Amino acid sequence: MQLIITGLMRYEKEYGELPKPVDNSGEGTNGAKALYQALSGDGDTQLVVGGGAGGTPSTGIVGSTAEALVEGIDPKANKHGLVSADYALVDPLGQFWRYRVYDADVDDQTNNKTFDLWSIGEDGKEDDEAKWIKNW
Repeated sequence: MQLIITGLMRYEKEYGELPKPVDNSGEGTNGAKALYQALSGDGDTQLVVGGGAGGTPSTGIVGSTAEALVEGIDPKANKHGLVSADYALVDPLGQFWRYRVYDADVDDQTNNKTFDLWSIGEDGKEDDEAKWIKNW
């Protein structure tokens, strides 16, 4: 979790904002996919942008390229098991990370004034918050 949080802080420093999932509810895999795209440098859910050996990793911001912000998020090797087959970040228990960004323009339900990051735990039951690993 701390690795992801550190990567998010680096992302915010570099781009002036946190990556925002398409669906910012924290439900499903949208947050895990946004985390993968932003922190791996693969913003188009492809291993490289531009195709072929000359392609370069993407930042998570469509149309731009840069290095990965978190080491170890490599979908080719995936030696730490951090990336699912559909390019989303998973926790050590194999569950998708849940992630949502604070948005002052909407009636937001985040617990922090920046972002919420959590795992629902080994049993995969969303209704058992006592077993969640979370940043609030």
